[in-house]
This record gives sequence, structure tokens and C-alpha cells, in this order.
Amino acid sequence: MSARGGAAGPQDRQTLRIALAAAGALTAGVTFGWTLPFLAPVLAVNLLTALPRVPRPAQALGFVLLIVVTGGAVLAATSAFASQPTILAIVLGALLFVGFYLDISGAGGLVAMLLLIMTAVLPVLVALSPGLATGLLGVLVGAGITAVFFAWLVDTLLPGEMPSTGPGAPAARPAAGAAAHLAFMSTLIALPVEMKLVAAPEQVSIVTVMIVINVLRACMRGTGNIAALALIFGNLVGGLAAALVYQLIAMCSSIVILLLAALLVALWFGARITGGTAAAPAYIVGLVTFFVVLGLSLSPITGGAEEIFLQRLLDVVVAAAYAVGAAAVLMPFGRPPRGRGRARRWLGKALRRITGRPTGGIEPA
Repeated sequence: MSARGGAAGPQDRQTLRIALAAAGALTAGVTFGWTLPFLAPVLAVNLLTALPRVPRPAQALGFVLLIVVTGGAVLAATSAFASQPTILAIVLGALLFVGFYLDISGAGGLVAMLLLIMTAVLPVLVALSPGLATGLLGVLVGAGITAVFFAWLVDTLLPGEMPSTGPGAPAARPAAGAAAHLAFMSTLIALPVEMKLVAAPEQVSIVTVMIVINVLRACMRGTGNIAALALIFGNLVGGLAAALVYQLIAMCSSIVILLLAALLVALWFGARITGGTAAAPAYIVGLVTFFVVLGLSLSPITGGAEEIFLQRLLDVVVAAAYAVGAAAVLMPFGRPPRGRGRARRWLGKALRRITGRPTGGIEPA
């Protein structure tokens, strides 16, 4: 609550919206035994952090149709080329590139987010359990409807303006060539992970590829070195929070305990997401990691054994470190835009001292 008169301000309301919608969506997914209970809260978090307002009915219908189109395209490609890994790699690489490009250019919005999530999750799930392919599209649509329902519900309970909290597009959108370069580098980083997990699927696979893609989305926005470390920290905190909640649910198997515990964790992350700091994208990634790890642990097809859960925690740290490290090598990661101008000025001064005459256009005015 806001300190002024005890009234909730826009940031307080947004924190409650994110927490209630995500915790409610996860609880619904676990209660009804959905195959992928983490999808609805992940979509709800993205809806409430990436959009300026809750989707209207026509926009909600478009959102569900986008899920059908993007999910159907990824499923069709995965099923058609499952026995041809080279072609499958080319197709998945193209989908990842388009998703990253739309995301960094700011032109794709929900299309980019959905395309990246579907490309991360569906091929690995189909490889893990081929029998799931026929029912996955219905699971995706159900998750989308659930996310929209809880977004509407919390907006009705907590009306008011919805401040921008998501990473969105960069403040200065890169030119088409620069955006294509960042998208290509991100694809080079993510595709080997995706193809390795498709070739040798494991129950921990979805966590790895989801974290790599989420971290790369934040890295493409030019986060600095401190923010890069915050991404790893956010993933670690999200994984540890999921571990604590999982142990609590294992001891007290109660849907009410699940709802309250998920709500408490989401409130902690939500307060930091809406705080307006540069680390907000890291906390969004951490909150998504919490729901992915916990949701998979409670899923009827991938959850269960404690040793698998501990392996997921290790994968959280390894995947985040891999994505940040690879981005630092392959992208202009953390490099301030004025760095090139400084280099040109230094070069101009050096040439003037050597030649004793002006250097024309080398030194900018």
C-alpha cells in the first residue's frame, strides 16, 4: 500500500494484479491436472507486464487465435521434420530468429512473445512424449483463456491505470540491421540448446530452454554487466523459491497452501518488477522461472521425484550463466552507445599528433 493516506497507488495495484493473476492461474492449472500448469501463469505475467492495458474482448480473441496460429505452426514443423534434424534445425532457427527480431524491434508485441515461448516448449515436449502432440494445441488454448480470464478478473477487482512494467522494446529501437544482428546472435545461442534437448529430451529440458530464451530477451536490450549478473541472481532466486514452495506442498498437500505460497512469492517479485528500477527485467525473468520450475514439478507428466527437482535448480543456474556468458561474447553486451564516439575521438587526436594536420571526418564535431 502507498504510504499516502493508505490508498493503493498504481504500482501497488499492478503488483497485486501480477501476483493474484499468476498465482490464481497456477492454482487453477494444478487443480484441474493440466499437462502444463506453468503456461497460464507465464502468459498472465507477460500480459500484465508487456501491455499498457488489459486486453479487451476483441484483443483477447486475437490473443487466443495467435496461440493457435503460433502453436500450430511450431507443432506442424516439429511433427513434419521430426525425423530430419537438419531441416528441423533450420525451421526452428528461422522461427527463433523471427521471434527475436520482432521482440527487439518492438514490432511484434505478443506475437514475438508467443512465438518464442511456443518454439521453446513445444518441440522439446513432443520429443519427450510424442503422444502429447495431438492434445497440446488444446492445452495451449486453455492456458491462454485462463491467463486472459485472470487478467480480466484482477483488473475488475483492482481497477485503475496499469503502469508499464515489462522490458518492452529498448528506449531507442535499433535499426533494422542492428536488430537483425542481435536476433541472429540470439538464435545462434539458443538453437544449439534447443536441438540438443530435442535430440535427447529429458524432464528438465523445458526449464533450460525457457530460461535461455528469457535471459536472451533481456540481454538484447543492452543490459549492463550489473544487470547481467542480476539476471543470473533473479533466476537463482526464482528457482530457490520454487524449491521452498515445492517442499511445503510436499509436506502439506493443500491447494490453499499452494495458492497462498505462490501469491506470497509473486508479491515479492511483483513489488520489484513494478519498482521502476533497471533490474525489473531480471525480476520478471525470476518470476517466470519460479512458475516454470514449480509448475513442471507439479505437472502430471514431468513432476515428482526430488532428485529431478534438484537437477532443475542446477539447470536454472547453468542455463542463465550460459545465456549471459554467450551474449557477452557475441553481442555488444553492456557497451554504452557513446563508446564508439570516444574511440573515434581518440583515433582522431592520435592521427593529428602523428601527421600534424586535421583529420577531416574522423573526429566528429
